[in-house]
Amino acid sequence: MNTSGFYKLDTEEGIILYAPNSVHAPTFTLLKEVAENKTGIYDGWQWFETAEEAYQSHNMTYIPPN
Repeated sequence: MNTSGFYKLDTEEGIILYAPNSVHAPTFTLLKEVAENKTGIYDGWQWFETAEEAYQSHNMTYIPPN
């Protein structure tokens, strides 16, 4: 299963948000096709190649769905 995509920690809910292809916000748009979008952090959104990497970066344990 491919889990690459944009991830963001929602600190209020204590969960990690996931967008596999794009993020659309009032002041920016992130697209997986745009290489520059994968190199920074944008309002908390960051590209990761795997869910495990995203969760580890936030000191959380990834539990894959069944």
